[in-house]
Amino acid sequence: MFSFNSSTGWPVVVMLLLLSCNNAGSKTAVQYSSVNFSADTTFQIKGISIEAPPKPIGTNAMAKITAVNANWISLTPYAFCKKNDATVYFGNTHQWWGETKEGIAGCVKLAREQHLKIMMKPHLWLADGEYTGHLKMADDKSWIKWEAGYRDYILYFATLADSLQVEMFCLGTELGYSVKERPQFWSALIDTVKKIYKGKLTYAANWDDYMQFSCWQKLDYIGVDAYFPLTGAATPSVDKIERAWAKYINQLQTFGEAKSMPVLFTEYGWRSADKCAGEPWVENIQTVNEAAQANAYAGFYKSFTNKKWFKGGFVWKWCTGENNNPRSKADFTPQAKPALKIIQSFYGAR
Repeated sequence: MFSFNSSTGWPVVVMLLLLSCNNAGSKTAVQYSSVNFSADTTFQIKGISIEAPPKPIGTNAMAKITAVNANWISLTPYAFCKKNDATVYFGNTHQWWGETKEGIAGCVKLAREQHLKIMMKPHLWLADGEYTGHLKMADDKSWIKWEAGYRDYILYFATLADSLQVEMFCLGTELGYSVKERPQFWSALIDTVKKIYKGKLTYAANWDDYMQFSCWQKLDYIGVDAYFPLTGAATPSVDKIERAWAKYINQLQTFGEAKSMPVLFTEYGWRSADKCAGEPWVENIQTVNEAAQANAYAGFYKSFTNKKWFKGGFVWKWCTGENNNPRSKADFTPQAKPALKIIQSFYGAR
């Protein structure tokens, strides 16, 4: 149930009916969570990371995002690497429409019609499925080749972002080994991007290595992909999620204040599955549990209320294809799930 303020129309108290499901999808337990999002608790950046649409989309796709009270979206054009190959592949003809120059421009136009701001966030994908943070080259010659290809990739999209007047550009995602071992490359890359792109800049560090990035003070935000391990409970309570966030909040605040910089979650989210808050990056648990996902969001929002050093973030992730049916999966998207009402309520708080 939702209680609405009759004068503003925004939900101010959330009473959620959350369902825990077993493998067969039958209802085994009912939980009620009360979450109060009072005035001035929301983020400056109330973002949604959209999955690149395979085909052109209409205005309705972005209207659904503003209906959740979001004010930013993140666009992610992928590039690809193969194991033991220093070549960076991007701009291929087989990529989805939303990752092409034309598709990104189309998405930006639709977002502007809904008064949404935009972060462009290029992301390297390893073809063998390995984690990008472990990407290593065999020798210096290979590193130089990879860096040249990655620079071309980033500068291509930085130029596009500037031409489209995109408000924020993220110049890398979860490349922990590279940023640790090759800091000179990243410093020079930032300097080059600044000559091309006039908006705000960030980098998306993984939750466990954001302190290793040496170039934060050349950027505007400390960006973190926030898949922090919180609790291994199958269906954690909102209170348990809040308690688990406490130590990470202290670390993030201390780090941000030491750099005199705001913190932004370039990605955050949880799957609608058992134990979704234990190791959020693990996707092998397929037991659908929408209550766990909703409680993870509620606990997160309550934990980060009124943190002036924290500017918000981008929900991972949102399907924009017209024929997607995310509710049938134990996946990250909150669409058509109780978590969506949590996001809508928090993003709409005044």
